[in-house]
Amino acid sequence: MRYLVFLFLLVFVVEGMASPLSVVKEGKSIIISNVHLFGGVRHYFRFRGVNEHKVLRVIREVCRKYGVSYRLVYAIAKVESDLNPRAVSKSGARGVMQLMKETASDYGAKDLYDVRENVEAGVKFIKHLLTKYDGNVRLVLAAYNAGETSVDRYGGVPPYLETRRYIKKVMTIYNSYGSCFGAEIVGGQPTRLMKVNGTFTNIGGLW
Repeated sequence: MRYLVFLFLLVFVVEGMASPLSVVKEGKSIIISNVHLFGGVRHYFRFRGVNEHKVLRVIREVCRKYGVSYRLVYAIAKVESDLNPRAVSKSGARGVMQLMKETASDYGAKDLYDVRENVEAGVKFIKHLLTKYDGNVRLVLAAYNAGETSVDRYGGVPPYLETRRYIKKVMTIYNSYGSCFGAEIVGGQPTRLMKVNGTFTNIGGLW
């Protein structure tokens, strides 16, 4: 009901200013988009579903608990599962952070469909990778996608097209999230997270 009320008000405000609005349901989200382009950019409003709000809240809480950048974990989760707790990959990875059973077990998760257990295990794994690779984000992402063994074998990002595309997708979301909140990213490429008071974060200190 509140979505319908807001939609009515929104249409009233933009009437005569833009082209007709289109309403699209994307998963548990409702997207309202105008087809009029301002400067070549499509403007839209997105309402997240209740489940997605819960996932984001859990991610933020767990990141603060373990001292890991919220922006990084959010970007990984977005690419891995689109924040869907019930997501299952062809290889058998499950949940928000798309963990395999072995990795989940190593970091204390028993129920991979439980949002908090899944996110906690994923964040602990990411913190391990950040520590191992001295905060190098590209190596952390490569290891999360292709495995630590591959990164160690090649002494850097493996020459796998899938892994390179994965890194690009995550970094695009990471950068976009930062720009929305005015974060300063040196050279546009936050390639290394600094450890400050036990917390892995970007130079600007934004979660």
